[in-house]
Amino acid sequence: MRELRLKVPKRADLSTVRRLQFVAGGADLVIWVGEGGTGGGTMTLHVHTLSTGTTRELNNDILWESMEPVVSPDGWFLAAENVYHSSHIYVEDLTRRSEDGFHLPAVTGPEFGLSEIVFTPDGSELLAVRHLSQQGRVTHTRDLARFPLGPYREPPLGYEQKINPLTELPFQMPIYDVGWRDEIPLPPGRYVHSAAISADGRLFAAGDAGGGVLVVELARGEVLASFRRTWPALAEESERVVRRVAFVPGGEWVVSRAGGRLFADPLGAAKPWKTGSELAHVNDFAVHPSGRLICAVCADGRTRYLDPATGTVTQTFKWAKGVQQLCSVCFAPDGLTCAAGGTAGRVVLWDVDA
Repeated sequence: MRELRLKVPKRADLSTVRRLQFVAGGADLVIWVGEGGTGGGTMTLHVHTLSTGTTRELNNDILWESMEPVVSPDGWFLAAENVYHSSHIYVEDLTRRSEDGFHLPAVTGPEFGLSEIVFTPDGSELLAVRHLSQQGRVTHTRDLARFPLGPYREPPLGYEQKINPLTELPFQMPIYDVGWRDEIPLPPGRYVHSAAISADGRLFAAGDAGGGVLVVELARGEVLASFRRTWPALAEESERVVRRVAFVPGGEWVVSRAGGRLFADPLGAAKPWKTGSELAHVNDFAVHPSGRLICAVCADGRTRYLDPATGTVTQTFKWAKGVQQLCSVCFAPDGLTCAAGGTAGRVVLWDVDA
């Protein structure tokens, strides 16, 4: 077991490792640290290189006004929804420094905004559920759109001079022929808070504000399955929100997290399962690349392996004395390493038995 301690502000109790992601084939671990709430200026990104054991902070202008940024699997692009203008997303080329004056133009979306954006497994596209409005009013109309990133990997068509409103200095904005395409109509429904793509790029899942999960087959552009939840009458609205959704590779399962519990819905003939009150509040989970286990990190500071077919706990780990809750988790692409993030900039890495 290895442990990282990121440099965090004095209010370390507010610095939570909200998300983890291995990129570049597992060579680097990207660490999202959120300071307090979800507004602008609360997010910092750190990149830890496993081979050297070094960690650097990724300074990027768009992080100051972004919601939960995502990084492409190859580590090439950073994408995020604008926290102030939800109809726009930012895409940055991480292979070029923004200090050199290189910026990609903001991508326009619908008036009401986009749900969580995700990259395809090969990093060639962004996918997002778009929430549409009509005559300025919010509706339950949704669609799934794709944004090809290929043009951003090529030289721009030209440049347009812009003025930075903060510094009043000029800079050159590159021009690309890009835009959303292949819109797939979705059934009307609640706002989508989480999304995922299967490892083979065939299926897309979206979890909404009411605890529902929608699965779309991308090649056909058709809804494959829709799962709903029954909640106690006294359940808070915030407890019903699906905060994370993921596919089990090869197992034809889609797993989601809402209200601190895990729900597994089969895409075949298997029986669904959910975790109960005997398991501590689940803050996050990750599915092993082989599909043979689920790792859940909990508010009691313990990490648990679960059987994807039954939800049964097979192993439990705890590395710290007292209750130091764990908030995020991910597996390396080869499945040999797992990382969990907690409070005060703490990240734990351990080897997974083959």
